Order: sequence, then C-alpha cells, then structure tokens
Amino acid sequence: MMVIVEACVLDPVQDVRRFENDLATEFAASAECDAVKFIRYEGPHASGKTADDAVSQKNYSLSLDYVPGSPSQQWKMLSPNTALTQGEGNPEQIAKKVCIIAKGQGAALSN
Repeated sequence: MMVIVEACVLDPVQDVRRFENDLATEFAASAECDAVKFIRYEGPHASGKTADDAVSQKNYSLSLDYVPGSPSQQWKMLSPNTALTQGEGNPEQIAKKVCIIAKGQGAALSN
C-alpha cells in the first residue's frame, strides 16, 4: 500500500493514462485476447468513429475503479446480456480475465 503523502505527489490524470496504456499493451500482447477489440471510449464529446460505432453495438463494457498509485485496480465488466463480472488485478491479470470472459471461454453467465 502506498503512503498517502506519496500518493498525493502523483498526477492522477497521468497515472490513470499510464495504467490504461499498460492495460492496452497487455490486451495487444496476450494470446488470450486474439479476437478481442480494445477500444477506449472517452465520452460522447470526444471524436472517434471506432468508439462511437462500438457504443452503438452490443459489446462488453469494462470500467476501472481507479486508485492513483496502486499497481492493482478493481474492475467491473458488463456483458451484452447485462451479466456483471468483476475482479482486481494488475494490467496483465485484468487483460487475461477480461479476454477469457469476452471470448466465452469460461462459464456462460446470464441475468
């Protein structure tokens, strides 16, 4: 756990971008993610046809409950059928679990 004083020294915006970049790198490098697209959605006012197209289709939605400075982050993912999965991990662990779930290689979930 990081001391609070040290955590305050971090630029939280740069820190979350670094974590997102590390996560994107793990998606790109992982064999488990070979058929998965990793698309960053930066909100409705950001330009990006790929992200806009993805939002309009059935897809998985991954979000992080980001804590600046922590190497391990909590995540939640909503599936197209509204099943919620969640966990905690570093970028490598998150990418692996998310891709296994998105590719349907684990149990079938439904709500």
